[in-house]
Amino acid sequence: MCEPIAMIRCRLRHLEARCRERGYTLEQVRPCILSEDGDRLTVDETHPSYPRARPRGGPGSELKALLGRFGIHASPTCKCNSMAKKMDDMESKEPGWSMPHIEEIVDVMEETARARKLPFLRAAGRLLVKKAVRNWQKKAIGK
Repeated sequence: MCEPIAMIRCRLRHLEARCRERGYTLEQVRPCILSEDGDRLTVDETHPSYPRARPRGGPGSELKALLGRFGIHASPTCKCNSMAKKMDDMESKEPGWSMPHIEEIVDVMEETARARKLPFLRAAGRLLVKKAVRNWQKKAIGK
């Protein structure tokens, strides 16, 4: 037996507005479009690519959580907090922001590690950022 599909009909501009308000691009949600007739769309609301409200946080929060697993916590004056906030904020405005800015993020991690006299490998920093981004993407799409 097939699962029911929750369909909505809307105009393209309405779906685009929903995408913007929830931090998605139209290309990311295009798989949920069942049919197009000019600017009128039929959309499957149950499709995994439908633009749902995103959970709070972002890749910066995920990175802080990963580092916390290793006993590394941000101090109140650490640049880590501002970078994590920037990552979260930018991700909500420009989905996918963190990966093109990975070197900037790793620079802050390295600077902070040096200030704390901790060993640091840039390759490990990049891996942690990539893992944080993947963790966030899984949360953002609800998987």
